[in-house]
Amino acid sequence: MKEKDRKQQNMRKADGKNTNGEKTEGKRKPRSVKKMFVISLCALAGLAAVIFFALVFSDAYTLTHPEKVSAKRFPDDSDIGLFYEAATVTFENGDKTVLWYIPAQDVKTAERKDSDITVIFSHDCGDNKTVSMIDDGILYAKQLVGEGINVVTFDYSGSGFATGKGYTFGAREKEELKQIIEYVGRNYPSEYTVLQGWGFGAAAAILAGTGNDAVTAVIADASYTDSSEYFKNDGGLEKWSSMPKWTHGLTSLLMPVLSDGDVFDQCPIDAVSEKTGQKYFFIGEGNDNVFPSEYAEKLNTAAVRAGNDSRVWISEKSYHAQAFRTDEKNYVNKILDFIGEVCK
Repeated sequence: MKEKDRKQQNMRKADGKNTNGEKTEGKRKPRSVKKMFVISLCALAGLAAVIFFALVFSDAYTLTHPEKVSAKRFPDDSDIGLFYEAATVTFENGDKTVLWYIPAQDVKTAERKDSDITVIFSHDCGDNKTVSMIDDGILYAKQLVGEGINVVTFDYSGSGFATGKGYTFGAREKEELKQIIEYVGRNYPSEYTVLQGWGFGAAAAILAGTGNDAVTAVIADASYTDSSEYFKNDGGLEKWSSMPKWTHGLTSLLMPVLSDGDVFDQCPIDAVSEKTGQKYFFIGEGNDNVFPSEYAEKLNTAAVRAGNDSRVWISEKSYHAQAFRTDEKNYVNKILDFIGEVCK
């Protein structure tokens, strides 16, 4: 009997009952406080890592995908009164842009004049074909066409009214500019073609124009010299990024991926260091806190050493690409003098 009673007691315990057949609560082993702390700490660290990566990703994306700024005025606006033609151009990647061809003309009557010189504008990052960052590129164009020079301006893909996304600081833009040069040569032929760019657009003009037989000269206003050197060593990311400096290593890894172009492999100073017979006019601004005026001087020195026809002008009191705004008469006169000398 004792053996039978012992078995019945064991069965009751297994069923959660005491020796009297009453139910009992099962005892749980208390979880270690230390273990709970480690789990919580790991969860917080994981969340922090996700938030950190998301912030850096967002910053890199913003850098390579500036907000589109569309044209707010046109050459034939009542206060400008220029005749122009618009044409849709499809880039090799399928993106489309609208090009404006503003022929040389009497600025009072919009009567067209024959001209054998065409200047193609190359706008800066975050800008559009009106080159609004220099104050008003259409008014600048008006001065050129009034002096007997045709002007062409367009939006890079991902900018202005063009389709596409992002900006590659010269990598994709130089290829698109080459396509514009070819299109203009076929549809609006002239004997001389001059490229004029501002900021990152100036770098694209140098890269697209150097060694290009279809280009007579390049005017580069506030260009960088080397994109890798600028972004990684000259404080470029500190100027453009909203994140602290210690995060810039990850930002620089993400930028080429997000822009779909090697943004750190563009080197205008290497381009002008080769003897190509190209003619250059480098413009710098004394108060430029984006691309110091020393960049223009270095580009000019490299071009001259290579045996290319080159000159430089520093607008001492101007800010980044603002020489037209702050020193308009001097700016236009120097541009016209340069064009008059090289296009003959």
